[in-house]
Order: sequence, then structure tokens, then C-alpha cells
Amino acid sequence: MSLEGLQNIRYRPLHLLGKGGMGEVYLAEDRRINRQVAVKVVRTEITPYPATTEARDAIRLFQREAQTIATLNHPHILPLFDYGEEVTNETTIIYMVMPFCQEGSFAFWLRQRSNPSLLEPKDVVQLVRQAADALQYAHDQQIVHRDVKPSNFLIRSNRDNPNCPDLLLADFGVAKLTTENVSQIIRGTPMYMAPEQWDGISVPATDQYALAVMAYDLLIGHPPFVGNQGQVMYQHLTTQPQAPSTLNPQLPPAIDAVILRALAKQPEARFASISDFAHAFEQALLGVHESVPRTYEPPLPPYAPSQSRSSVLNFISDGKHTNHRQGSNKGRALLLIGLALLVIGVSIASIFVWSHQRTVSIAHATATAQANVTATAVASQYPFSNTLVLDDPLTNNNRGHNWMENSSNSGGTCQFTGAAYHASETQSGYFNSCYAQNTQFSNFTYQVEMTIIQGDAGGIVFRANSANSNFYYLRLDSDGFYALRLYVDGTGATSRLLKSGFSTEIALGPNETNLLAIVARNDTMDVYVNKQYLASVTDSTYSMGQIGVTAEDLTNSTEVVFSNAKVWKL
Repeated sequence: MSLEGLQNIRYRPLHLLGKGGMGEVYLAEDRRINRQVAVKVVRTEITPYPATTEARDAIRLFQREAQTIATLNHPHILPLFDYGEEVTNETTIIYMVMPFCQEGSFAFWLRQRSNPSLLEPKDVVQLVRQAADALQYAHDQQIVHRDVKPSNFLIRSNRDNPNCPDLLLADFGVAKLTTENVSQIIRGTPMYMAPEQWDGISVPATDQYALAVMAYDLLIGHPPFVGNQGQVMYQHLTTQPQAPSTLNPQLPPAIDAVILRALAKQPEARFASISDFAHAFEQALLGVHESVPRTYEPPLPPYAPSQSRSSVLNFISDGKHTNHRQGSNKGRALLLIGLALLVIGVSIASIFVWSHQRTVSIAHATATAQANVTATAVASQYPFSNTLVLDDPLTNNNRGHNWMENSSNSGGTCQFTGAAYHASETQSGYFNSCYAQNTQFSNFTYQVEMTIIQGDAGGIVFRANSANSNFYYLRLDSDGFYALRLYVDGTGATSRLLKSGFSTEIALGPNETNLLAIVARNDTMDVYVNKQYLASVTDSTYSMGQIGVTAEDLTNSTEVVFSNAKVWKL
């Protein structure tokens, strides 16, 4: 759907904010009352044959989402302002209009926090209470959300408690009425899906299970089950989660019974309602914890995007790649794995359509506007030097830079294949770094072409010391989000976020190529994508080191292809 296609309706589009499986969301101006809104448009052009089942289903789901939201009136549910169908240039545009939440999603808020420590228990209680209130109201209207997760909550700042925003439940695109016939189509996000949901069954207790996964993550620092699609499914179906208090000793043991009951394999074994779960959660957590000061530092989870405190990063001195995983996978029953593969094979399209949707953030528009102003002055000067000191097409390892080539039992690989350099990671929450070990640069422009062919995110590391786990890491997500972090000992707990945001300069989705670059001059580092300036930071921690590339599995197995690495000396 082009931006111009919306020009004739009441809402004048300003920016494309994001894309989902079946639609696009625009920041728009309501011409009548002069306010900014979010306009979600169905993508009927996903197929050249609009009468096909795929196109009809996309329109049906979109219409049903609008009808569902229209029946809901709750302070913690994002309302529907308008719905319409317009014909423009012989194209039917189906759209819904919602409030524009400039602070973005809860998931975005969590990952851009400057303080990496866990939230205070009282704040977790408040967040769970808000989410449960919204979901209970939906359940009372016979609606099951089916995709409860942080990215499907938008936020508003809370003046009384800046560390705990107000939540607004959004994205009812896969919601169902409890009065509907059971559908065998699997919909949802695997990390949060209850056992019955893998069988195409959703009941109110299904949302309770997903909220318990969310609460577990907020209390511990990682969800109860991690791994690739098959591993996560297997664990949801068969594995008992580890009791939260055994992972965070600051939690009262009473919370274990509450969380584990809400995560019961059978829906009938969970709490009678999601409100009952929220009430029990509050009683268990605040009955002991309300005035206890927190000194607990979250443990590194088995999927942590970093190393353990004793250098779990395992930079192997003989040239093996960096992979961020601890522990071993649980044994699998062959029969169940066969079932898992069968189910995933049948339903993978539906899962991926919905699991990759992310809520729109105002940061996308704001960061882009700010970056474009600066880009006017500096983009034309890129790459700031004609002194090319590294020119590697990355078709093989014959240029003398000694790029890592190996794989590990934990799921990450670095390898040359198909005349390109591939980095992969298959453990959720990990990033895998592949270094050019014979490099050492101080002031430079480093650029490389990057294509995410599967999964979530890729990026580059620079000024790195692989032996000591020191580096800067610039990550680019498939949804247009970027982040630059400093790692001082390879662990996520001690890393520091230097800059993050969204940009329309980033090509979105799988199989899209981005030219990713960093310009490092003394203490200043400038971020570029597709030769357009995005941001600048100042940090003097490291002045020289190796370069490399990365693949990061946020929630899905990831493979990233790199080519045409270049470094100019400044």
C-alpha cells in the first residue's frame, strides 16, 4: 500500500511507521480536528488475485479486529476511533484509526531502559494488574486475545511513577470469540503460547498463561522457556518451569506456587480467572516484598544475549566464534519432536505472520525526523576518507583477515558459503559474534552489506578485544530498530546502551539488504545505514580493536548474510 493511496481519505498520512504480516501503520493527521492518529491499513495487495482465500482471510481478519475493538471500552485497552473502506484509483483501501501513542510499545520501553536491572516488585505487580484488568474485561465480553506479549501493549508515561508506565492492550488481530467454533489454525507468538494453543485451541486461561510468561520474564530477566521453535514447543507441552525464587533469591517462595499454577499445562488447572491470578500474584509478591530494598542483580539466563560473569562468551583462543549460551538442552522424546515438526510444518505460515508483528512507536517518526536534519549536512561526506585499508567481498577467507569459521554445540555458526559470509544464532536471546581476527583499527569508517535472511537481527562489532570480551556492538533489527551498546566484560548485565531508535532509512523485513556503517573518530561514533546518518554518540572506553559481524536471535532462529566489508582509515 503506497502512501499516496491514502491521500483522498479524511486522514492525511505523514509517515509510514511500521509493517505487519497483513497491514501497514501510518502516522496520519485527522484533517477535521487537526490531531495525529495511527491509521492501520489492510494489505489486500499481498496477492495479485484479490479473490483468493489468502486475500479474503486478510480482509476478514482485519474487519473482525475492528469489530472486536469497537465492542471494548476499558482504560487499559487501546480504543478504535474510526473504521472505513474507500475506493481510490480503483483500489479498495480498508483502514482503522486508533490513538497515536508516541512512547511506543512496552517491549520497546523495556529494551531501551538505561538501567538493565529488573523492575521493582511493586512495579511488576502494577503492570500485571493493568494487563489482567484489560484482559479480564475482554474475557467478560467473550473475547480471548491470543497474543499477549510486551510488544502488544502500548504505553503512556505515569507522572507519579516514571519507572512504571500505564499499559494499553492493543493488536486484537488474532483474537477470537469464545462462542466461535474451535479453529485448528495455530495463531500466536511461540514464546508465550500455552500448550492448548499449539493445538489450535484458545480459552480465557490461554491469555492467563501468556501473562504469566510475561510476569516470569519481568521477575527473572528471561521467559521460562527458550530455544528454537521446536524446543520452545516441546517445553511448553512437557517441561515444568523452574520456580522463580530459585533463580531470583530476592523473591518470596510464595510467588512460585502462583506463577507455576498460572503456567499449568492444563487450562483447568490454572486460576479460575485472570483477575484471580493477578490478585494472587500481588498477595504473594507484596506480602513479603513491599518495603524490602533490592540489591539483587539478575542472573544470566540460559539464553542471555551476552556471556556469563566468568566469561561465558567463550572467546576461544584457537579462533572459534563467539556464542552466548550456557547449559544444555533437555532431552527430547522422539515421538513428541516428530509431532512438533509436523505441527510447525503445517502452521508455520500462521505463526510467523503473527509472531513477527510489532507495535508501532512514535520513536520511529521522531528519531527519523531528527536524523534526517543532521543527514542533510553530513551524508554527502561519507565515508570521510579515500584511504581504503580493508576491501573484502567476503566470498571466501583468502584475504588474510582470518574471519572465524566454525560452529558450536550451542547453535551459533560463522561460515563462508554461497560466496558470502554467514553468521547465525539459534538460541533465543543470544547474539553470535564472528570476528576478523587479523584486524586492528582505531579511527576508521567500517561498512558492510547485511541481509537478514531468517529471524530477527544482525549487526557489527568494532574496537573489539575478543580475549577480554570488550567491544562496541551496533545491532539492526528487521523491524527498523537500531541499538548501539558498550560491552565491558561480555555480559548483558554490565553492558550499557549508548543510543537506540527507529529509522525509515532501514529496509524492513527478511531478505532486504542494508549497508550498515560506523564512523569512529577518537571518542565520537556516528551510525549510518544506507549511507544516511542516523545518530552520534561519544564514549572513550575503547579506542582500538578488531571488527566483526553478528547475528542475534531475539525470539527466532536467525541467519544473516554479509558481503563487501570495507574499512577506510581516518
